[in-house]
Amino acid sequence: MIDINRTTKVLAIIHYGRSGSLLVQSLFDSHPAVLMTPGTLLSYFFDFWELNKNRPLEELIETFVERYSGFFGNYDDPVLEREGLTRLGEERAEHIAADPKIFSSAMVDLLAYRVGVSRHDFFCAIHIAYVEATGRRVDEPSPWIVYHVHSPNPERIARLLEDFPEVLLLQTVRNPAIATASSFRFMTSLDRWSVGLGAEVLYYGLSGGTIFNAKLEGRWKALRLEDLQKFPRQYLEAVCEWMGLAWSDTLLESSFDGRAWWSGVSSPLVRGFNNVTTTQNYSEFLSNFDEFRLRVVLDHLYRTWEYSERSRQRLLLRFAILPFLLLPTRMEWVSYRKTASFSLRHVWRLRRAYIRGRKAFFLAWRLAGQNRENVVPLLRPLTESSDKN
Repeated sequence: MIDINRTTKVLAIIHYGRSGSLLVQSLFDSHPAVLMTPGTLLSYFFDFWELNKNRPLEELIETFVERYSGFFGNYDDPVLEREGLTRLGEERAEHIAADPKIFSSAMVDLLAYRVGVSRHDFFCAIHIAYVEATGRRVDEPSPWIVYHVHSPNPERIARLLEDFPEVLLLQTVRNPAIATASSFRFMTSLDRWSVGLGAEVLYYGLSGGTIFNAKLEGRWKALRLEDLQKFPRQYLEAVCEWMGLAWSDTLLESSFDGRAWWSGVSSPLVRGFNNVTTTQNYSEFLSNFDEFRLRVVLDHLYRTWEYSERSRQRLLLRFAILPFLLLPTRMEWVSYRKTASFSLRHVWRLRRAYIRGRKAFFLAWRLAGQNRENVVPLLRPLTESSDKN
């Protein structure tokens, strides 16, 4: 069994809007030097630890298995269906399924003789034991852990840094306006309607994409979904080069627990690399004028991620657009109409939602006027493209 003391390397995957973070994670699933749990089930691990860290070891393991029962055959967890983890395999009839007894036994073997179980040790043990419980073979004595943090939560990432000071962050990105509209569509697919839904999604789209921890400068890269879909090997080779991870052809296969993955339920039914995902425009939630406003306000992201070039009219557009930021976006209008009510409570909530959307726009507008050196830089491809050979 792999030694916990040799599991020191972590690649954390995070997203900007809806930008293919699950796809990227799925590509590492069968790599012989990678430990990983499927999907975003483990993304709230640090919260679990804070609540349960004082339990005796066996009780702690038992609590983990109960809390994360989705790993072990309980398919009532909505995350599993949402992320397509219950329709795996060529026939889309398989699901993730680790053996809870093997997992628990491996956890005890890994941790029982350690003097005090740290958060770092428990986190590493989870990944080692999960591989044992699924029967997957990892040959590398000092493997990488690929951890789907999911959202770029500062507190979560700070805790990860405490345990793994050399952690690398790979952030999947996409055309910012499209990524934001895709996030809105995802939330509507969950039927989580509220009058402020559009404003909430807009806020996250306008406030993301920057490095908020100086310790991560040089170790935080952005990977464009459009590039990955078009030239997968070229960009995955670049990821491996950056990580110092040996290439494996398994990186070109999308799977979880060794079973083919067919995307989440709110996305088109596709497997692996395709041109379906990146050609969607979400016009029912994003007007051309909305996209124009987002392009102007998020100019720092568009230019750094090479979705647009620097324009001589940039400053003029920035000031010309200012009064039009008072207008709600189509996402906001859809939220208003979907939850329409004539009650005073609804009117008050509508007012708050409108104000939040405008604050998000004006804050992003103000910051766009500064030199944003802290935008997450793009991961550059290797000079020779294997995709073109």
